[in-house]
Amino acid sequence: MQPIEHEPKHDIIDTSRNCSVEPRKRNLLSAPRQPVISMAEKDRPQPRRDAERENGLSCFVGRLRECAVFDNKCIALGHNAELTHSQGLIG
Repeated sequence: MQPIEHEPKHDIIDTSRNCSVEPRKRNLLSAPRQPVISMAEKDRPQPRRDAERENGLSCFVGRLRECAVFDNKCIALGHNAELTHSQGLIG
């Protein structure tokens, strides 16, 4: 019996879609609906278009591609000021 081959790209996308975090499990109001959002468009994520989405609390991942050194690589975008402010670290 041969092992089932999965495309790493699809595994990464599925994992990001099924990601759940403790604040969301507790239904906290500040918790993003989806903490990691994968984007299929070639030119996304973009800071001007995506940083403020989901109140700046989600991480956007896109441009996922194969890499000879690391297997896969991607672009990840998050809003640092919103994330630290939501955690009470800045005023």
